[in-house]
Amino acid sequence: MSAALAFEQIDGLHLANENDIFASVIDPAGEFACFGTKTTPGRVVKIARLAFPRPLRKSLKF
Repeated sequence: MSAALAFEQIDGLHLANENDIFASVIDPAGEFACFGTKTTPGRVVKIARLAFPRPLRKSLKF
């Protein structure tokens, strides 16, 4: 993979007691991000977009 297409972590969010994040989606309006856990029972963690210091991206730009 070329350096131009490599992913880079720009920020992180610690979810207390929410382990093994398996999937994520952003709602169509871009107001919330939802993260699913691969646990038993499974959980969905809903986070307001404003909780992030940088705006969430709906798509990757190369």
